[in-house]
This record gives sequence, C-alpha cells and structure tokens, in this order.
Amino acid sequence: MKKSFGSLGVLLLAANAWSQNAKPAIEWDVVEQQLNLVRAAMLNRDINATEKATDLLSKAVYKEWAKSIPTPADRLQQAEDGAARIHRSRILTLPNLAKLAFQAGEFEKAEQYARQTLAEPSDAMDSIHTGNVVLGLIALKNDDIAGAGTYLLAAATTKGKSIILDRWGPNLALARALLDKGQNDVVLEYFQLCKTFVTKNPKLDDWIAMLKSGRAPDLSNEYLWQ
Repeated sequence: MKKSFGSLGVLLLAANAWSQNAKPAIEWDVVEQQLNLVRAAMLNRDINATEKATDLLSKAVYKEWAKSIPTPADRLQQAEDGAARIHRSRILTLPNLAKLAFQAGEFEKAEQYARQTLAEPSDAMDSIHTGNVVLGLIALKNDDIAGAGTYLLAAATTKGKSIILDRWGPNLALARALLDKGQNDVVLEYFQLCKTFVTKNPKLDDWIAMLKSGRAPDLSNEYLWQ
C-alpha cells in the first residue's frame, strides 16, 4: 500500500508541475521521459516495472526540484528585502539576518548585523545569544580561538526568554566548532551557564557530565546552523 500511495503521490506531483509555468533551469523533458516510462509500465500491467519506473521518476523529480531550492544567498536577500519593506520590524529581524549572512558566506554583513542586534537587543531569536554565536563563528574563521570562546560565554548571558532556548537549548554551532578545536573547558563553562535558561532539555546535563569526565559530547545531530 505504501508503494502504491507513493507512486500516486509522485504522479500527482509531476502532473501538478505541468500546470505551472516551467522554469528554464528545470529539465522537464527528462522528467517527462521518465513519466512516460511509468505510464507504459502501467498500461502493460507490469507492477515490477511500474515500481522501478516510479522510483526513477521520483528521483528525477527530486533532482529537478532541488534546483529551485533557495541558496543561503537567496534566503539572505529575501530576508533583507523583507526587513527593508517593514522598517519597524528591523530590530526583530536582525538576528536572523546575522545568521543568514553567515550561512551565505557574507561575513562582513554577518558581523555588521550581529553587532547591530547586540546594540539593539530583542527577544526575537534571542538576539544576545544569536549575535554572540555569529561573532564567535566569525572569530573562528579568523583563527581567533580565544575570542570565539569569549563570545561563546557572552552568548550565555542571555535571559533566555526565547521558547526555543528554554525547550531545545542553544544553537550549538559555535560550541561544536570549539570542541573540534579541543576547547572542552570553555564549552563546559558555557553549558553550565546555559542551565540558567535551558530548563527542558535533559541532554544538557549529559553533556556537562561527559565534559567533566574528559569526554567531548557528539553534537553533530543537535541544533546547528553553519
């Protein structure tokens, strides 16, 4: 049943795509060719060939769809455009702009937005935490490990009013990067400070215990952005 539903879902996705304006970058002929193979297999009542052709169609559709995914630079531009249109919300969007600029490799912009959000803090995305994390990641890009550690501890000075911080804990991109540099002591201090505002994430105690025992926790599957 799952495969039948999946086949139908792919066919509906492809059919819906044809009802919209095709983008030049999308190779619709490749998708259409694979769709025709699915139709032919169905007409021949060959379930095995249908399943195989449907799987290939799904991969073809995903490959073309992936071309339309916004890049970090696209997301940054969209966010900047939105902030410009609604000027009064700029303070609220600064943390996100700092994060997106870093992801896009626009490090000068990222530093500018991060410093602005620290100068005009808000609870949105917890600007104190986000601003310091961004500045710390930039410091690491410049091989300033000590500076990055200072920013990491500064990030923990937030009051933690954000629901995300309270429930899921802090963004761990900077902490993870510092662990990779062997900076276990500063990350341990950071996690201990985080207990003042992270109350619903039991993993925090586990990470603290691991660091105290001389082991670095694996943060690769945690809340990260880089």
